[in-house]
Amino acid sequence: MKNIGLYIHIPFCESKCFYCDFTSIPTNSNLVEKYFNYLLKELSMVSYKAKDYLVDTIFIGGGTPSILDGTKIETLLDNIRKEFKLSNNPEITIEVNPGTMDINKAKSFKRAGINRISMGIQSMNNNSLKSIGRIHDKDQVIKTVRICKDCGFDNVSGDLIFGLPNEKSGDFKRTLQEIIELNLSHISMYGLCLEKGTRMYSWYKKGLLDLPDESEEREMYHLGIDYLREHDYLQYEISNFAKKGYESRHNIGYWELKPYIGIGLSSHSNIDDIRYWNGKNFREYFEKLDKEMLPIEGQEFIDNNLKEVEYLILGIRMNKGISKLDYRNKFGFELMEKHNKAITKHIDSGLLVDTSESIQLTRRGMDLSNLVEIDFL
Repeated sequence: MKNIGLYIHIPFCESKCFYCDFTSIPTNSNLVEKYFNYLLKELSMVSYKAKDYLVDTIFIGGGTPSILDGTKIETLLDNIRKEFKLSNNPEITIEVNPGTMDINKAKSFKRAGINRISMGIQSMNNNSLKSIGRIHDKDQVIKTVRICKDCGFDNVSGDLIFGLPNEKSGDFKRTLQEIIELNLSHISMYGLCLEKGTRMYSWYKKGLLDLPDESEEREMYHLGIDYLREHDYLQYEISNFAKKGYESRHNIGYWELKPYIGIGLSSHSNIDDIRYWNGKNFREYFEKLDKEMLPIEGQEFIDNNLKEVEYLILGIRMNKGISKLDYRNKFGFELMEKHNKAITKHIDSGLLVDTSESIQLTRRGMDLSNLVEIDFL
């Protein structure tokens, strides 16, 4: 049987971070209870789509899933096992925010079968954390990592953001130094992105944010690449680094166009050449499920042309690049013949390299990957 990924969206947070544009709202106990029950209903209704697949990765994201009571996570995973066929060793991830975990909750997550923790750390500088609306501090990061490891989680990932307000390269290096001491298995490292509709976007437009310029942000990125490599973290994608064997299987599935099903508000699915997505409105979500309808807001057919474009754009982000053999097997063409003009252009400009087996971004290409991607459209 083919493998498939499963994503579960928990749209609740203790408070909204200033940069966040994900579908999330402050926690409301009555709404949480209602949403959770409807989530289980959708889970049951949609499971037929995966009847010919084995679920080999599960990702519980948000929002802040770790604000849920541990027993709910156990119930959720029990229902997933009842409704879907799981592989022998599925990767099961839950997103966690520091300060929302205690020893009992961590034990519940472990009992539920979760084997990977993805923690939104963002920075080890308390002033930087306050500037972006995070509700935790550095000490809570350290405490939460310790709780997870004490409960037997050896696969703990941490998300970092660089290019924060008033941040200098030295500040980011100190964050990296303190993160290394936590001995995480995986680190994701993203540049700050200001999305329309967020508080920080509004502040930036009003001239109220002092952000690093592009050259200093790039300096932070390369500092991170080099520092993490020195400490045995393998960069396997533009923004992702892992100790050997701890790469995120779920995320790799997205980049390699593996089918996946999303459950919950605003989640997306991609299966059998159809991409569809749920709406963001709670009322409409509940009403559709009350009518025994899946809460789908829209969908599109993925033809071979679109599939090829997405394969190239997502695949080039990975350090292993685009395999010529895999491309030929998937699409029936020779990569260098079909896209010779674009590839040659970026080899000449120093953004791509031809290894004979694959086409990969160079170090400079990782900075300017959007220039490569746009030529694959």
